[in-house]
Amino acid sequence: MVLRWEAAYGKAFQIQISDDAATWRTLHSTTGGSGGVQDLTGLSGSGRYIRLYATQRGTSYGYSLYEFEVYGGQLSGTRTLTASGKALDDPASSGTSGTQLITWTPHGGPNQQWQLTLNGDGGYTMVNGASKLCADVAGGATTAGAAVVQATCTGRDSQRWQLTALGAGRYSVANKNSALLLTTASAADGAQVTQQTADGSAYQQWQVV
Repeated sequence: MVLRWEAAYGKAFQIQISDDAATWRTLHSTTGGSGGVQDLTGLSGSGRYIRLYATQRGTSYGYSLYEFEVYGGQLSGTRTLTASGKALDDPASSGTSGTQLITWTPHGGPNQQWQLTLNGDGGYTMVNGASKLCADVAGGATTAGAAVVQATCTGRDSQRWQLTALGAGRYSVANKNSALLLTTASAADGAQVTQQTADGSAYQQWQVV
């Protein structure tokens, strides 16, 4: 989103969203606003309402915005996720719950297709096209290194994923339960997928097409 301030700008403010205009969730918070044109990238969330909640003025005047621009970018639909040129894959189109996911050279098969559905909390469920099982973290673990598997869809937090735009069509994919990132081990076929602490590597940057 983009904020275009007049001379009277907000030094401290939050961008918040809501489903009912009563309970608000914060997408962005700053105490160092500088006015002018502020391009707030990397925000991710969904709701019926959005507001700017200002808490500190940048001048002796009030707050004045020329424009408040919001751009949608839902990723719901059938998608392929690739990191380092390899696609998130249900190995051998396994239909078994608990099978660890891998990455493999993209071939367009249903075991590399994922149905992404946006939930009210801004997270996505990801259902494999071949197995109809959900991407999940084994045992709902919150530790780095835990296997990312496919499992019967239950709606639990470990089956919800927060996609954050990094630019150039790339996203980080964070597990809602653990806040750790979807990570492939390497660029080799058959590399195992786990959740890991963010390290900025290409193995955690996913193209979603």
